[in-house]
Amino acid sequence: MSNEIVSGGSSDILKATPEELEAREKFAAVVSVSTIPIPYVFASGGVNVTGIFNLKNPVEDSNTEGVAIGAIVGSYFLNKDRTTVGLYDPTGSLLRLDIEIRFANRDLRARICRANFFDGWKCSGWETLASW
Repeated sequence: MSNEIVSGGSSDILKATPEELEAREKFAAVVSVSTIPIPYVFASGGVNVTGIFNLKNPVEDSNTEGVAIGAIVGSYFLNKDRTTVGLYDPTGSLLRLDIEIRFANRDLRARICRANFFDGWKCSGWETLASW
């Protein structure tokens, strides 16, 4: 069966065949088009971070979850209600991992901080884990 062309004012529209509509319905039943999972990995200073950023529509409903393994161990979940997290090494006083989701800037970023006993925390530059 061939596709039918329907006039749409100033442009023509190609109408889907029944077979194409059926294939689309089967695909939509298997794949959730409301969420696009974006995996990410980050390694710095003896810490590995891996996670999934779940991009949703609207983007403010998006979230991310992941784990840190290495000198810092922990898990996190960020969304519009909780946009930042700080994970610490087992002593709680030597290393800190900051992860931040910024909807206005459309990115997810992380940095490693180490304790400086005289000046507080000294942090690396921010690394982008995911952007949309």
